[in-house]
Amino acid sequence: MLYWRRRGIPYEEPAFLLGNIKGVGVKRHFYEPLREVYEKFKGSGPFCGYYMLVQPVALVLDLDLAKNILIKDFQHFENRGVFHNPQDDPLSGHLFNLEDTVWKNLRTKLSPTFTSGKMKQMFSLVVKVSNDCREVLDEMLQQSREVDIKELVARYTTDVIGSCAFGLECNSLKDPEAEFRVLNKRMFTKFRHPKLVHAFMHAFPKLAKRLRMREMLDETNKFYFRIVRETVEYREKNNVKRNDFMNMMIEMKNSKNENERLTMKEITANAFLFFVAGFETSSTALAFALYELARNQRAQDKLRTEI
Repeated sequence: MLYWRRRGIPYEEPAFLLGNIKGVGVKRHFYEPLREVYEKFKGSGPFCGYYMLVQPVALVLDLDLAKNILIKDFQHFENRGVFHNPQDDPLSGHLFNLEDTVWKNLRTKLSPTFTSGKMKQMFSLVVKVSNDCREVLDEMLQQSREVDIKELVARYTTDVIGSCAFGLECNSLKDPEAEFRVLNKRMFTKFRHPKLVHAFMHAFPKLAKRLRMREMLDETNKFYFRIVRETVEYREKNNVKRNDFMNMMIEMKNSKNENERLTMKEITANAFLFFVAGFETSSTALAFALYELARNQRAQDKLRTEI
């Protein structure tokens, strides 16, 4: 493990074989050592060295460098270098994971679905779920003055994504044991491999792919492929149109232009991405925002005025 030393880059001294992730999956969360290295080296330069097992990783410390990587010089950093194996683990074959020309082609196909105009078309779906959430919250407050807001916004986010991405009435706000909510909740708490194996897969994604390793649980793969297949078949058979992400992808699936056409695997993997990318991020941000509002009456009043 001499990669960073030979280049004269400041780095955290690694443990043998485990690099800088010693204890991860046993006593520590994956992001704890990252935070510690960042706090130790910030201000020392634009980046520092880090080891994920024996794989050298550059940890960006400078905001301007981060902007250059993500915007100005993005053409040199398109590949995220994370594990994906669409052949054996089909849900991993989505836009976030793919690389090179495969990523570029899929990005070209999907970019039109994320325009502001297309997003506005889905607003009515979000409003409907928001009204459901208000009704459920009123019912909860009649029973108790205490509300588990994290669980409530998790169910709200599940219903919004289920409606916008899959065209499903998940109904998890009114039924916490709804299938979509239960399976996706399990997806964030139950894993196929121990965390150290996951670290290996992401440190050496190409090797993991050659070994035909998989990340998703079998039940997750089966569930998503089933609901997408059933949704697509029902809509095509009954000529159902809806202002949602699924409808846009079905139109691309049936496009006469071969360059725009999506396969069922691509539709399923990217609908899955819509959930993964939107669930934890949105529900956590909502929960913390509501917590801070609950603690600050002036902020509540200001927000009500703005609304």
